[in-house]
Amino acid sequence: MEVTPEGFALLTHLLSALAGGRLLLVLQGGSEPGALGAVLRTLLGDPGDPPGPMTPTPSGLASVARALDTHRKYWSCLDCAEEEEEEEEEKDEEEEEEEEAQGDGDPQGTEEEEEEEEEGEEDLGPWPHPVARTGLLYDERMEEHYNLWDSQHPEAPQRVRRVVERLEELGLAQRCLRLPARPASLRQLRACHTRAHVGALAASSGLRPRELRAAAGRYNSVFLCPRSYACARLAAGTACAAVTAVLTGKVRNALAVVRPPGHHARPGLAGGFCLFNNVAVAARHGQRLAGGALRVLILDWDVHHGNGTQEIFEEDPSVLYVSLHRHDGSFFPGGPGGSPRRRGKGPGSGFTVNVGWGGPRAGDPDYAAAFTRLVLPVACQFAPQLVLVSAGFDAGRGDPLGGCLVTPPTFGLMTHLLGGLAGGRLVLVLEGGYNLGATAEGAGQCARAAALRALERTRTAQRRAWTCLRLPPPRAPPPAPHPVVAASADITPGADDITPGADDVTPDDVVAAAPPLEDILRELRLGAEPPADHAPWGNEEEEEEGALFAVTPLLDCPHLGAVSPPPAEGQGLEGAPCRACGSRRENWLCLSCYWVLCGRYVGGHMLAHGGALGHPLALSLRDLSAWCYPCGGYVHHPALLPAKTLLYRLKFGTDPPTPTL
Repeated sequence: MEVTPEGFALLTHLLSALAGGRLLLVLQGGSEPGALGAVLRTLLGDPGDPPGPMTPTPSGLASVARALDTHRKYWSCLDCAEEEEEEEEEKDEEEEEEEEAQGDGDPQGTEEEEEEEEEGEEDLGPWPHPVARTGLLYDERMEEHYNLWDSQHPEAPQRVRRVVERLEELGLAQRCLRLPARPASLRQLRACHTRAHVGALAASSGLRPRELRAAAGRYNSVFLCPRSYACARLAAGTACAAVTAVLTGKVRNALAVVRPPGHHARPGLAGGFCLFNNVAVAARHGQRLAGGALRVLILDWDVHHGNGTQEIFEEDPSVLYVSLHRHDGSFFPGGPGGSPRRRGKGPGSGFTVNVGWGGPRAGDPDYAAAFTRLVLPVACQFAPQLVLVSAGFDAGRGDPLGGCLVTPPTFGLMTHLLGGLAGGRLVLVLEGGYNLGATAEGAGQCARAAALRALERTRTAQRRAWTCLRLPPPRAPPPAPHPVVAASADITPGADDITPGADDVTPDDVVAAAPPLEDILRELRLGAEPPADHAPWGNEEEEEEGALFAVTPLLDCPHLGAVSPPPAEGQGLEGAPCRACGSRRENWLCLSCYWVLCGRYVGGHMLAHGGALGHPLALSLRDLSAWCYPCGGYVHHPALLPAKTLLYRLKFGTDPPTPTL
């Protein structure tokens, strides 16, 4: 075996993302001090030195393929959609390129005559050890970019202000090292943008409002004001400053809270609220700072495809660009650029990786599957020396533009997983996100076939470039076993014991008859009553029965006035059957009339009852969680304690251990 200490450290870091970080390593065979030291450094929070490029061996890929083939029947997340044929792929790509090339002319602009003196760059030398963990960069001057004609525009100044305020409320800003922002130099901007583009935006600073509106009209979805150029330079320069701090060892990683966003800005064209491509400028700055072809991974999880970033790097093998985005119909920016078949050009072929969701509602399981099955394997083989994230949060649940269902914990999980790459040298740069106050109320969704098909299209398109994706095809299923005949002749339909005789059951039969693990988890009854998408209250998101998910309850609810005092004699409520169908399988207690009715996965009678009578809140007889149907979320409030306390006493014969339940 040839696993290096750095490889063990990476595995440890990835595992620490599970179970809330509760990780125990127990020494077994082997006693390599270097490996133990690397693992301990990871447990202490130091990713350590990055491993080199990891190219799996054919025998290793075959072993993984066999394991996947064995376990697909148990875990739906391992299912592979049927691979698509690639016979007409080249023809499709040519047609797409012709379509995309139409109308790509850059607007004309004047070159800014003023040149400036470059700031002195620090020599990196050997990779330094960071003196602080996380840097935070923000400058309130970026709020001076605003829409003169639409005060309700989603890309508003308060976006960045609310982000920083929230970080301070959570106590996170105080734990970071605040670093100064600075504007990008002309040299940094021209590493990614044409002189004409930089000059046109610079000239906008002196235009009158009517002229600014005309200038903005030359672009797609862009607004300009007299301070837009200065703010855009400050945003790009702040991203560069974050990269400098990470590469020179001032911090291990950094978050740059900037606006306007950047990933739609192309070399000669602004678009999609973006003026300069902040992440692309920062990547080129990092490569220049390193004095060579620094390997940079750019992960773009903004819900919109970063067409500008892709165009800038699509012929460059030193930058691996991976985008997770919606690619359906005319969803912005539209066109074929975000197709999984777009893999880069020339020497950059294979270094553009697009995962295009085929519609809205992509959520936590979809992004987790993309990371574990595509992003991390390719990233490990690429072995980046710097990781940049186009951190748009418009894929989050509740965003008015995105339509997806990703929750804050999953954004944190993706950040943690990326932190295991490049020795932890990670920079997040804010992109989109237009409902920053949205909170997660229960986001665990089971992976859906549509998302798996989108992921498999990307994996299929990238197999020629990345050996880590070339798993052997699944084995053909074995012939179906002969029907098992019961040994006992006295078994009649409806009998309780229908187990076949032991002599008639072969090991293959046992495996074939084993229920999927998801069914077993469902039988454990973990989770609670989710809303139905057909409920009269609204279009809450449907959850898979038995799914495992974390919940942040609402601490207030406008419907608490409908909660009635619990009955003085509640004996029998805890085990009462559904009043409508008699089921005892999964029942809820109406907190207005204290009827016991079954949940949606049995007969749905509590849902129908609440909708017909306007009784909004119900209490689970199983785990005492309270659900509000109009709010579409779990609720935790003192007004619910009398009912919860009564039910606890009836279930367990004692008072609850804490007064707050």
